[in-house]
Amino acid sequence: MNRISVRAVVIGGLVDIFTSGMLGVLLFAAFMICYDVAHPVGSANRPPLFQAMRESITVSAAGILIGVAGSVLGGYVAAGQAGHDELLNGTASSALCLLMGILTSAMLLMPDHG
Repeated sequence: MNRISVRAVVIGGLVDIFTSGMLGVLLFAAFMICYDVAHPVGSANRPPLFQAMRESITVSAAGILIGVAGSVLGGYVAAGQAGHDELLNGTASSALCLLMGILTSAMLLMPDHG
């Protein structure tokens, strides 16, 4: 018997990405409404929204919490779908979304050069 259920990991990963994405869109919309960053003048290299988000620790923390919540839900779904080696399958389901989150955070935190 294989320890990792590919089906369960894929389903859990999709739940993770979908949940994180939908909650992320809501976070961006709320940030734009609360801070009115849709129209201010930003740097030439980066849109004003990303510049404002980079400067807000509250938005960064909320984004991390959203990512963690999506990964937990995706892991729970993957563990339930697998029916065996729940911890391994649940953890594996969050790998792709975790990598995407790290890369996105790194891009948002990079300083402007220019």
